[in-house]
Amino acid sequence: DFVNLVSVDLHSTNVSDTAMVLFAELQHLEVLNVYDTPITLTGLESAAGAPSLERIYVWQTRLEEGQEDQLRQRYPDISVIGGSSLTTQPDTVGAVKSDGL
Repeated sequence: DFVNLVSVDLHSTNVSDTAMVLFAELQHLEVLNVYDTPITLTGLESAAGAPSLERIYVWQTRLEEGQEDQLRQRYPDISVIGGSSLTTQPDTVGAVKSDGL
């Protein structure tokens, strides 16, 4: 049972847009790292539904030009960290972290 997850690091995996819906259901998720994955705007918009989400790392995803800014405008309470805000690989959260497991 992963209901207490606060951070998920999926970088360099083949995670799909479809799977992002599952992360939106995590009430305590604060950080989602999907850099170097095939995630698109559709998947990120699904994940952005997580009520506690504070940061999404989107470096080297399949976002098209301008879509990072679209995410920032639609979800102003979430820090979208990616290609337009980074010049090198981000210092990320490491492994999956849980609050209270």
